Amino acid sequence: MGQIAKTVGKSESDIEEAVDSDEPEGTEGQEAEVILKGEIHTSESDLSEERELLTEDCDVLVLEGQQEDAEYGLLRSWYATAMNIAGLVLFRTLYTDHRILSDLANAQGAEVVATRTSDAELVENANPIVEFVAGFLFYGIFSTSVLYGLVTGRTIGGASLLLGSALLPTLLLRYHGMSRKSGSLNRDNIIAEKISEAAEEGGRVVAVVGANHLQGIAAHLPDHIEPQTKGPAYGIFSVQHAKEIVRPAFTAFSVLFVLYLAILEAFRWLIIFV
Repeated sequence: MGQIAKTVGKSESDIEEAVDSDEPEGTEGQEAEVILKGEIHTSESDLSEERELLTEDCDVLVLEGQQEDAEYGLLRSWYATAMNIAGLVLFRTLYTDHRILSDLANAQGAEVVATRTSDAELVENANPIVEFVAGFLFYGIFSTSVLYGLVTGRTIGGASLLLGSALLPTLLLRYHGMSRKSGSLNRDNIIAEKISEAAEEGGRVVAVVGANHLQGIAAHLPDHIEPQTKGPAYGIFSVQHAKEIVRPAFTAFSVLFVLYLAILEAFRWLIIFV
């Protein structure tokens, strides 16, 4: 009754203003703070900067990567093999581990958003001609690497070809995805949409993406979002980067060499039994 009595004699605008003033902070109308951090995926210094960004405050972390494991199907088994080779040799050895970023976000109760549902999107969204060329590259270079090792016995050259069979088709698909003009299939636009959706609730949004995506994503964000962009800590060909990747690069080469020897041995046994 007391609350009703207080509204008696007040105009409609006064009542609306009083109601609006009772709304909790952080509701509709609050603008989000968006921090767009570009990184070199093999840079420990970038990872350190990203940890600092998350320790300040975070409501949503947008992290470049897949949300769930991919299912490729039989026709795209070549891509699954290429991703497994690249993952074993590079992603698990050279690339920095972003799980610490997810842990920091979860500790603050922040939402973690992946930029793609799965790695299969790269090949599923590709033009059929580009997909065919990428598959042809994989089978051609992979077969050459095996024949080269079996015939010449030069394992270092053969291992390099094996790595090329995984990387070249993958890089082709990634470049194709970034250069497509169609808004629904352009990788930069897809990531920008993820960031825009995360910013709808306001708060502080931290997006960690590859340095090559930085300018494209910023250009695709809507006009009302003005992100704070932060580039890599140093250049990919800098002395600092070289110092940081010497040890993981040696590990990656060792894994590649062992994998290649295992593949050669498997084909030798296959030839014997066939």
